[in-house]
Order: sequence, then C-alpha cells, then structure tokens
Amino acid sequence: MTEGQHIIARAKAFAAHHAALAIPSKVERPVADGPSPVARRIADDMLDIAGTSACVVEEDLLLRGWNREDLRVHGAEAREIANAVAERSAQ
Repeated sequence: MTEGQHIIARAKAFAAHHAALAIPSKVERPVADGPSPVARRIADDMLDIAGTSACVVEEDLLLRGWNREDLRVHGAEAREIANAVAERSAQ
C-alpha cells in the first residue's frame, strides 16, 4: 500500500468513526416526573462554572467530564434548571 493509499484509508476510517458518533441514540429516556438526574448534575456544574466565569460554554462542561452526547440530550433541560436556580438566587 502506498503512502497515499494509507492516508486515504485512515481518512475513511476516521470519517466512519465520527459518522457513527453522530447517530442518535436508540435508547429512549423513560418518562419521569421532574428533571432528569443527569440534567440536574449538569446544571450544578453550570452554576459552579458560572460562579467563576462570565458564561458557561460547552468546552467548560467537557473539561468537567461530560461528553457531547450527554450535553446534546440533557443540555437544554440543564440550562433551564440552572437559569431558574440563578433567577431564584438573584431575588
């Protein structure tokens, strides 16, 4: 295999790996009352980060150990929880 063929094969493997990561999870979340425990923990991290930073970005949460799938699935709910807690604290 030439070097060019090797590079193309590695690029295809890389693209296939990342395409597999983009496939939505087949596991459905059970219907539950109130926010999910994962969203609550993400919200806690958001509030902790917001206490020392002007804003919270995805990279901050990734550095805390969250993965992109968790943030995609639970991020909006976590943001709502964190905003509600911050508003109550400000009053």
